[in-house]
Amino acid sequence: MKVVIARDASEKTIKLMASQFPGEWDIVTVRAEELHHEIRDADVLIPEGAVIDRRLLAQAKKLKFIQTGAGYDNVDIKACTERGIYVANAAGINARAVAEHVLAFILCWYKNIIPLNGALKSGKFMVDYQGSELSGKVIGVVGLGNIGREVARLAGAFDMKVLGFHYRQTETGPNIEVVDLHTLLSRSDIITMHVALNSKTHPMIGKKEFELMKTDTFFINTSRGAVVDESALITALHKKHISGAGLDVFETEPLPEDNPLRKLDNVILSPHNAGEPDGLFFHKKRFQFFADNIERVIDGKSPQNALNEPLGQRIKTGILIPEVILPEGYNGKILLISVSDDGIEKTVLLRSGDLWHREILRNTEVEIKNLGFENAQVHELGGALVRFEPAGAITIYGASREFGACDKEFAAEMVRKIFREKIIRVRS
Repeated sequence: MKVVIARDASEKTIKLMASQFPGEWDIVTVRAEELHHEIRDADVLIPEGAVIDRRLLAQAKKLKFIQTGAGYDNVDIKACTERGIYVANAAGINARAVAEHVLAFILCWYKNIIPLNGALKSGKFMVDYQGSELSGKVIGVVGLGNIGREVARLAGAFDMKVLGFHYRQTETGPNIEVVDLHTLLSRSDIITMHVALNSKTHPMIGKKEFELMKTDTFFINTSRGAVVDESALITALHKKHISGAGLDVFETEPLPEDNPLRKLDNVILSPHNAGEPDGLFFHKKRFQFFADNIERVIDGKSPQNALNEPLGQRIKTGILIPEVILPEGYNGKILLISVSDDGIEKTVLLRSGDLWHREILRNTEVEIKNLGFENAQVHELGGALVRFEPAGAITIYGASREFGACDKEFAAEMVRKIFREKIIRVRS
């Protein structure tokens, strides 16, 4: 089995990553821009930050599973679903690591660790500085998922007051006061971002939001760079609308050499490694989770933290596919897609109120293949209704032939050819 990891890594890191997988697996590590060379025969893909779009997926002939880290905004999940590819993330696996990184930013800032270290190394001992204890400070946690809740828990150990905001109702911790975003931004001494990148959060924090913050606010982002308007952040730091920032993520990564953030003395930077505490851009617990999840998919199970339910998997569990629609003007629906043991789509069955001519069937077959079902064969079932029963049987219900319905016995025979292991019942 071939597992492709899209990461520009050192030889040492590559060996560490490969060591977490069974020895018989073929582990291939490539740079993101070279991914198209290796994805053609890949069974599993770990994209890390690589963009996985519809065009790249069209080259993947064997791909069954994409395993991401906590974030998954770089993967076209809809296209994966259509092609029968599972996508899962590793939400929560690195929660402790990221939360500790947030606390490291906070402690470095309020204890002046970085300037004091620099002063001592330059020969100074007595340095004029301002610091403060964390007890009593208000920390605003934007996003109350696994990481946000862990940050809140650790903040409680320092006797900080925790405000939390989340777009939807979610589980919170006992020490979190849930408030609206405006309240959180205006009341917090520390603001830390823990949201996924999506249409609601791209960007979530801009000029207006920075103007709501107190001038002594310390702003932290370890989620995704694009949830913050970076130019607005730089302006806020320049003009002292906020006191400082701790940043692990950026709009463009790696962070360009000419980015102004590199030269600001009120910013602490790290290279998107908050979730990889074992060094060398590696987190052992994370890769162990990846290996276990891949094993689940190999064994025919759904992966943990699945982000989709591929079309092929829906058919196996007897669920129809309403989201795949025929081209405009065709009077019919795709009823089901059969999937062979190797996961390749073999047949598309159509249900229609009209008689289907051979030319229409051929045109439909082309359209279905254009949707990504390259091995599709279109067959006419007319108005016969195929229903999956809870016990695993398939029941064929006939329809009046005056409406152009095909014979229900013919429909039953067609279904038998595809689902040989199923019990086929024919009813009027």
